[in-house]
Amino acid sequence: MGMQSARSRDLSWRRHAARATAAACAAAAAIALALLGLPLVFGHYYYGLDQTQTNVGLLCAIERLLAQDAPLWLSPAVGNGAPLLTRPEAALFYPVRWLALLLPPDAGASLEAVLHLALAAAGATWLGRTFGLRPAAALAAGLATAFSGSYLDLLLHTSIYPAGGAWLPWVWAAARRALHPGGRAG
Repeated sequence: MGMQSARSRDLSWRRHAARATAAACAAAAAIALALLGLPLVFGHYYYGLDQTQTNVGLLCAIERLLAQDAPLWLSPAVGNGAPLLTRPEAALFYPVRWLALLLPPDAGASLEAVLHLALAAAGATWLGRTFGLRPAAALAAGLATAFSGSYLDLLLHTSIYPAGGAWLPWVWAAARRALHPGGRAG
């Protein structure tokens, strides 16, 4: 009977920890999205050399091709004749890109970057939890990640840099969780 009770307490603790982790990750993403997305609400966008020359240009080209009913994967209209399918930064199969195509190119490119930084905040929060941080400390670590100079610099670059940077903490956290499925790693 004592063994069953201990197992039940352990399961209850794990569920509580999982809910606390999910809540902290959601809060980190929401705060980062709200703060970084606020300029977009007022019509201000994130511009930088890479952002305007590459990402906004690609969004314009994709929208133009879609308006002409041209096949995106065969079109040599962008990239010195290279089909868009061969260009990783075109991200034709990436759902965040599809969301960006619903908006004007400036807004879509900026929203993509903001969403990726919010995703990075959530991932870094989860990563913090795998290191044993309490939910509030993990939330602070996630926000510190999204608002650090390295990640904020990604707002000005093409879609592939923020996307790659956003998924790094998730990959690291998932690897830590896979190596230590029963609890936090030491």
